[in-house]
Amino acid sequence: MTQSLIRGGTPEKAIKHIQERFHVSAGQAGRLVMTETVYFHSAGQLDMYKEMGVKEYEICAVLDTKTSKICEELDGTHRPISEFKPGVTAPPFHCWCRSTTVPYFNDEFTLDETRVARDENGKAIQVPGNMTYARWKEVFVDGLQKWSTLKLSQSSDAWNDRLKKELLEDEKSFAEREKELAVIYDGNGKFLFQKSGDASEVKFLKREIFKMKDGVLSHNHPGGKSFSRSDLELFVGADLSEIRAVVSDGVYYMRRDGTLPNEINTVKKAREKRKEIEDALRRKYLAQIKNGTISSKKASEALTDEINKCFCEKYGIKYGKEKN
Repeated sequence: MTQSLIRGGTPEKAIKHIQERFHVSAGQAGRLVMTETVYFHSAGQLDMYKEMGVKEYEICAVLDTKTSKICEELDGTHRPISEFKPGVTAPPFHCWCRSTTVPYFNDEFTLDETRVARDENGKAIQVPGNMTYARWKEVFVDGLQKWSTLKLSQSSDAWNDRLKKELLEDEKSFAEREKELAVIYDGNGKFLFQKSGDASEVKFLKREIFKMKDGVLSHNHPGGKSFSRSDLELFVGADLSEIRAVVSDGVYYMRRDGTLPNEINTVKKAREKRKEIEDALRRKYLAQIKNGTISSKKASEALTDEINKCFCEKYGIKYGKEKN
């Protein structure tokens, strides 16, 4: 084993040699070679991490249906380098283990990272770097079939089938989340990055907003309502071609086909015009609440929807809801 690793020999040669030398089956020899290779690989990684000054490491499992239960659960977890121990807290975690480790950096420079995974057909694809095995399984294995008939609006309809499917898979994976999660694609459907938020919003850095120009942003609304004022301001300020809000029974969309009219082409202008519409509509819903014909929650949902509908109709923006 040592000589094979030093010489850069293939596992197949080492397996064959051990099989012939010790008169064991190919399966037994293969199990030994592949498991021990992972062990020495982990030991080498530890030396490299220490030399590079890496403080923490992350477990990285293979995103396919062959991954063991233990590696499924460990994927995405991170520990300090002081706890790195091959065979215990680092791969191999079992025979034939395929997991590895990567340096862990919790900073903004990892926003654009991706990792390789298998889709439901077994083809290699790129997914967000922080997608864990649990989320991959939810998207590509469990499926959430209720989303299969959902149609995309025209802005994202220009994408090819694979890219449209990727967007839908992202949306169905966070439809029931209790906190907001945003996924951003460029105008051609290329994944840019994703970002988590709290129960009511996702906050973006200026450099992140700059990347969104002409792109498509989709995020979930745990409260179930249409676009908020902040959503509209992001739509205008980032110059998005489309913004989408995922709720339990579908997806709201707001989309421009060209440039925004001068009356709303800045965040300040858009905010003021939206407020004018909101003030005009609010009285109607307050009266309905007072008369007991509608609950406060339903009134808030209906008001938000009508504000967006009126705003978009007035300024030539396409608005609607794709129901599942």
